[in-house]
Amino acid sequence: MTSFPFFRLLKYAKNVSNKVWTNPNDDVRIYDIKEKREAMLLNAANTSFIILSSILVLFMTPGLAFFYGGLVSKRNVVNTMLSVFVMTGVAIVLWVMVGYSLSFEGDIHGIVGTLDNFFMNGVKLGALTATKIPTGIYSIFEMMFAIITPALFVGAVVGRIKFNFLLVFLILWSILIYYPMVHLVWSAHGLLAGLGTLDFAGGTVVHINAGITAFVLSAFLGKRIKFGDKPHTHYNLPWVLLGATILWIGWYGFNAGSALAVNNIAAQATITTTMSTGTAMVTWMILDMIISGKPTLVGVCTGTLCGLVGITPACGFVTIAGSFWIGMFSTFARTSSLTTSKIESGLMTLWMPLAVTVSVGLSEVFSPACSLLKLLTPSSPTTVFSMAAASTS
Repeated sequence: MTSFPFFRLLKYAKNVSNKVWTNPNDDVRIYDIKEKREAMLLNAANTSFIILSSILVLFMTPGLAFFYGGLVSKRNVVNTMLSVFVMTGVAIVLWVMVGYSLSFEGDIHGIVGTLDNFFMNGVKLGALTATKIPTGIYSIFEMMFAIITPALFVGAVVGRIKFNFLLVFLILWSILIYYPMVHLVWSAHGLLAGLGTLDFAGGTVVHINAGITAFVLSAFLGKRIKFGDKPHTHYNLPWVLLGATILWIGWYGFNAGSALAVNNIAAQATITTTMSTGTAMVTWMILDMIISGKPTLVGVCTGTLCGLVGITPACGFVTIAGSFWIGMFSTFARTSSLTTSKIESGLMTLWMPLAVTVSVGLSEVFSPACSLLKLLTPSSPTTVFSMAAASTS
């Protein structure tokens, strides 16, 4: 009776309901539907984590506006905060139009992507990355980096550049400089990624990139008019503290979120980020007390950012002891720039990643326990971002 087609159909249906597809004649498994279905499901924990990390990184931009706004003079407050915050809207539109496509879709000699996915047309937003998060959420996370990066170098040109020119420059810089750099370092097809470049959360793509831009803009604009004629007074020191605090909180989304999953790497990035930041803050405070006789709020907040910027490219690769030295030498690099040159405070972003190299090199030479600081060798020379991008391409 089981040979009758109707009963054969019932047996198939029963097997499907049990999530196992079998042959009714010999009962040999052909395909396991349950395993396939689980492989296609997103990871709810990882997805929620990246959404939260994206919100934290977005929160950093108004924090940066408060930080810069508190540091500048009274007449430049509104222009400074507007110049920083306006990138939120501009960068979002640019990223959806051409940014994601130029960064992660297609490849032109390993330097930049293509414009085949203009306005993200054709991008499978529901496709899952290697850590089982939707491509759409991954794109949002990357968008937040595109927002904060150009806002960083605004501090180098505060009060000496017209807003209209700055706006045009920010747009062109994003298209011609930032998106190609993202592709070079974080795309699976990027030239620098192929050479084994390690940038866990943005030391090259974000900080060195913004720092060099700040240097070029400062050199192009030249010395401020009537610079030094009047003593500079900060507009609002509580704003500086508020901005630094917001940046510190948001930085956990920046660094830990770059693991793209709730895993040991994210935990490691969180611990090393905290250690480096605390070390840099205390180091700057001690230097203030030695040099000027007393600690300052601006100094403590600046030291905090030194540690955050310094640990960013290595937070997922170094030990806790390594993060301690990175935080310390990041502060030394910044304070040495203050005593040896007239470079603007906006150039702080250029010095921190260089301090990472200095601290690693010194530990290798002078410390018998250099393995505490030595970068952990990943299983693959590509970054976490590259692996995520590879899974969606």
